[in-house]
Amino acid sequence: TNGCEIVLTARQFEWEAAYPGADGQLRTADDFTLLNRLNIPVNRPVVLHLESEDVLHSFFVYPFRIKQDAIPGRTIPIWFEVTATGEYSLGCAELCGFGHYTMDGTVIVQTQAEFEAWEAEQIATRADPGAQNLAAAAGNGGAASQSGGCGFCVGAGSTTMSLKRQ
Repeated sequence: TNGCEIVLTARQFEWEAAYPGADGQLRTADDFTLLNRLNIPVNRPVVLHLESEDVLHSFFVYPFRIKQDAIPGRTIPIWFEVTATGEYSLGCAELCGFGHYTMDGTVIVQTQAEFEAWEAEQIATRADPGAQNLAAAAGNGGAASQSGGCGFCVGAGSTTMSLKRQ
């Protein structure tokens, strides 16, 4: 495929995005992961292989008009192409447990050149045994509640059909 393929795994209460490493293949030892962050290129097809580790979740990015349930035991492909760079809110639209309000993240849409540079940096960092995942080192993973929590869809001035754009 000419698209950008990513495995996106939902679990209470986070999103884990797995990208192919240096071998260009998903689900191999050199894959790298991000928590609560999804980097994708603009104007290029994206294929998310959506999975759930525990309960029913629902991948939801309102500006992209995408909402898809993640069902334990299934891999569900989602195909889309984003036409504008920027940062967008990623949420779970299914009540998935007590910490549901913390299950949000960010989708970062980059130019192709920016995406390729970011991807190369991630792969190079992964190849260095002393380095950590760049997102984790930068503090972008695991702290979903800092990016808005319930404010994701019920923030000041929002309606039930509009989301805050970060």
